[in-house]
Amino acid sequence: MEIFDNITKTVKDDLAVTIEKGSRLSIAAACFIRIPDFEEAI
Repeated sequence: MEIFDNITKTVKDDLAVTIEKGSRLSIAAACFIRIPDFEEAI
């Protein structure tokens, strides 16, 4: 398993190296935010 910190190692950089013509890709994304934290930022 690789760790992506989104600064020095990004998913985009890894995909650019590993995806070839004809490759299939599935992406799942999630966002976890606490509502009280979000309300304070507004």
